[in-house]
Order: sequence, then C-alpha cells, then structure tokens
Amino acid sequence: MTVKEYLDQHKLLCDRIQKDEESLNFLCPVVSDPHTPQLTPDHVQFSPTGDAPFVANLEYIAGVKEKIASEKAILRRLTDEIQVMFSVLDPYAYMQMTQRYLYHMSWDEIIGSTKSCRASVFNWHKKALSLCTLPDNPVNIFEELPWLRKAS
Repeated sequence: MTVKEYLDQHKLLCDRIQKDEESLNFLCPVVSDPHTPQLTPDHVQFSPTGDAPFVANLEYIAGVKEKIASEKAILRRLTDEIQVMFSVLDPYAYMQMTQRYLYHMSWDEIIGSTKSCRASVFNWHKKALSLCTLPDNPVNIFEELPWLRKAS
C-alpha cells in the first residue's frame, strides 16, 4: 500500500459512515412502525417466531448501528495514525495535508485558504507525500471491515 492509498482510506471511510448514517436516519422512523414489512433478505417470513413482525426490523437497525460504531472506531485509529504521520512535516505542508486528507477539502479550497498559487500547493503536496512514511502496522480498512470492497 502506498502512502497516497493509505491516506485516501480516510475519505472513503468517512463517506461510508456518512451514507450508513443517512440510511439509518431514513430507516429508523420507517422501521419502528409496527405495520412496516420485514427487511429480511427474502422479504418473507416462513415460520412464526412469536415476536411481533417489526422486531426483525429493529434487530436490523441494531446491526447497522453496530456496523457504524465499528467503522467509527477504525476511523479514529486511522485519524490518529495520520496525524502522527503528518507530525514530521513543516507547518505549511502539515496544514495542507491536514486540510486535504483529514478535512477532505478540494484543491481549490486549499488554494483559497492558503492564499497560494496552484503550483506551490502541488509542490508542497508532492514534497509532503515523499516525506511521509507508513506506520509499522498501518490500518487497512479493507482487511478490518469485510463489507468494504476496494474499487478496482
């Protein structure tokens, strides 16, 4: 894994958490209604369980909440590792790398906030990437979160 691939994991995981939370915010009011059909993969309940039909939906929501919690725990570890990795950089490169990889700012936003030309920002970025080294045991979200698949 390259340094750039390692840093890009942060945005991917943040986006994934945001999408999971949006779906959870949509599902909670809908699923908590006792008249909502079950969200099982086949949408059919073959045998009566004795529980109210919406209990399976609430269990599904609990599973999504657990998934989000595990994603957030890994995101915290990844953020801490990235901050340590950036600590060796000079102040300008540190600011630019933090804005790009932890705050997910676009290049135009970084150029505007630093009041620098595009060439300077890209040069700082290139220099900073060359100075950054991966931690000894880096977080790999694709190994730790099996439901995430690396886009090829």
